[in-house]
Amino acid sequence: MKFLPSEYKSVQQAIQNAGLEYTDFSFVKKRGRLNIIHLPTSTAFIFFRKKATILNNDLQWQETLEYQLEYSAQKTVVATWEETLLLFKEWLSLLHGDHFRT
Repeated sequence: MKFLPSEYKSVQQAIQNAGLEYTDFSFVKKRGRLNIIHLPTSTAFIFFRKKATILNNDLQWQETLEYQLEYSAQKTVVATWEETLLLFKEWLSLLHGDHFRT
Protein backbone atom coordinates (compact mmCIF):
# COMPACT_ATOMS: atom_id res chain seq x y z
CA MET A 1 0.00 0.00 0.00
CA LYS A 2 1.31 3.43 -0.91
CA PHE A 3 0.90 6.40 1.41
CA LEU A 4 -0.85 8.83 -0.94
CA PRO A 5 0.46 12.42 -0.98
CA SER A 6 -2.98 13.77 -0.05
CA GLU A 7 -3.15 11.38 2.92
CA TYR A 8 0.34 12.35 4.03
CA LYS A 9 -0.44 16.07 3.88
CA SER A 10 -3.66 15.68 5.87
CA VAL A 11 -1.88 13.57 8.53
CA GLN A 12 0.91 16.13 8.78
CA GLN A 13 -1.62 18.97 9.11
CA ALA A 14 -3.62 17.07 11.75
CA ILE A 15 -0.47 16.56 13.84
CA GLN A 16 0.38 20.25 13.67
CA ASN A 17 -3.23 21.31 14.40
CA ALA A 18 -3.23 19.05 17.47
CA GLY A 19 -0.30 21.03 18.87
CA LEU A 20 2.08 18.08 18.65
CA GLU A 21 5.58 18.02 17.20
CA TYR A 22 5.79 16.35 13.80
CA THR A 23 9.31 15.16 14.64
CA ASP A 24 7.84 13.06 17.49
CA PHE A 25 6.26 10.74 14.90
CA SER A 26 7.72 7.94 12.84
CA PHE A 27 6.11 6.47 9.74
CA VAL A 28 6.83 2.77 9.25
CA LYS A 29 5.34 0.35 6.75
CA LYS A 30 4.93 -3.16 8.17
CA ARG A 31 3.16 -6.00 6.38
CA GLY A 32 1.48 -3.53 4.02
CA ARG A 33 0.10 -1.41 6.85
CA LEU A 34 1.22 2.11 7.65
CA ASN A 35 2.19 2.55 11.28
CA ILE A 36 2.19 6.14 12.51
CA ILE A 37 4.13 5.84 15.74
CA HIS A 38 4.22 8.51 18.43
CA LEU A 39 7.78 8.04 19.67
CA PRO A 40 7.46 9.53 23.19
CA THR A 41 4.61 7.16 24.08
CA SER A 42 5.45 4.24 21.76
CA THR A 43 1.82 4.09 20.66
CA ALA A 44 0.71 3.66 17.06
CA PHE A 45 -2.15 4.45 14.75
CA ILE A 46 -2.13 1.78 12.04
CA PHE A 47 -4.10 1.79 8.82
CA PHE A 48 -4.45 -0.22 5.66
CA ARG A 49 -6.33 0.87 2.54
CA LYS A 50 -7.96 -2.17 0.95
CA LYS A 51 -9.21 -2.02 -2.61
CA ALA A 52 -11.17 -4.86 -4.14
CA THR A 53 -13.29 -5.57 -7.18
CA ILE A 54 -16.33 -7.69 -6.47
CA LEU A 55 -19.17 -9.10 -8.53
CA ASN A 56 -22.39 -7.52 -7.25
CA ASN A 57 -25.95 -8.89 -7.30
CA ASP A 58 -26.48 -7.48 -10.82
CA LEU A 59 -23.45 -9.45 -12.02
CA GLN A 60 -21.52 -6.22 -12.55
CA TRP A 61 -17.97 -5.65 -11.38
CA GLN A 62 -17.87 -3.08 -8.60
CA GLU A 63 -14.82 -1.46 -7.04
CA THR A 64 -14.82 -1.24 -3.25
CA LEU A 65 -12.57 0.59 -0.84
CA GLU A 66 -12.20 0.33 2.91
CA TYR A 67 -9.72 1.42 5.55
CA GLN A 68 -8.78 -1.05 8.26
CA LEU A 69 -7.64 0.77 11.40
CA GLU A 70 -5.91 -0.26 14.62
CA TYR A 71 -5.34 2.24 17.42
CA SER A 72 -5.77 2.50 21.20
CA ALA A 73 -6.44 -1.26 21.46
CA GLN A 74 -9.30 -0.95 18.96
CA LYS A 75 -9.79 -2.39 15.50
CA THR A 76 -12.32 -0.92 13.12
CA VAL A 77 -13.16 -0.62 9.43
CA VAL A 78 -14.34 2.60 7.79
CA ALA A 79 -15.31 3.40 4.23
CA THR A 80 -13.52 6.70 3.55
CA TRP A 81 -10.30 8.58 4.17
CA GLU A 82 -12.32 11.33 5.87
CA GLU A 83 -13.54 8.85 8.51
CA THR A 84 -9.99 7.57 8.93
CA LEU A 85 -8.70 11.11 9.41
CA LEU A 86 -11.41 11.88 11.96
CA LEU A 87 -10.40 8.85 14.05
CA PHE A 88 -6.72 9.78 13.65
CA LYS A 89 -7.50 13.25 15.03
CA GLU A 90 -9.31 11.66 18.00
CA TRP A 91 -6.24 9.50 18.63
CA LEU A 92 -4.03 12.60 18.46
CA SER A 93 -6.22 14.33 21.04
CA LEU A 94 -5.53 11.45 23.42
CA LEU A 95 -1.80 11.92 22.85
CA HIS A 96 -2.04 15.64 23.46
CA GLY A 97 -3.85 14.95 26.72
CA ASP A 98 -1.02 12.57 27.75
CA HIS A 99 -3.46 9.67 28.31
CA PHE A 100 -0.76 7.22 27.24
CA ARG A 101 1.91 8.39 29.64
CA THR A 102 2.74 6.24 32.65
